[in-house]
Amino acid sequence: MCSNKTAIAQVLAQTAWDSGYYTSVYNYNDGGAGLIHMNYSVWALNAADMDILWPGNDYVGKLSTMGKTFFQNPTYAWRSVAAWFKLTNRVITGCGYDLFSQSYDMTTYCISGYSWDRSEPLRVAN
Repeated sequence: MCSNKTAIAQVLAQTAWDSGYYTSVYNYNDGGAGLIHMNYSVWALNAADMDILWPGNDYVGKLSTMGKTFFQNPTYAWRSVAAWFKLTNRVITGCGYDLFSQSYDMTTYCISGYSWDRSEPLRVAN
């Protein structure tokens, strides 16, 4: 199990990596959006998971109105990351973990479906 400090560093490192060090929260080439570059096909599931974690906020409705800008809004973007870490990562084969308590390698795998060396952003985040 990770300490809170380790989990925070891993979230910051992973989101930095996936967003090009916070320069892009939408990719016009493939339609991926958010701080973890989420594929369009799981946007609705992620918003529904946000509704499970924070009931009464109608994230699914907000997503249907806002589209990709939903994931560009800092309030929703960070909650989207948290929902992925807690629930939505189950869409990746072999995942379905609370990623806040997993290793950095497992976290990356359960976001991307594969792992690679991202030690540089983790070093910076630490």
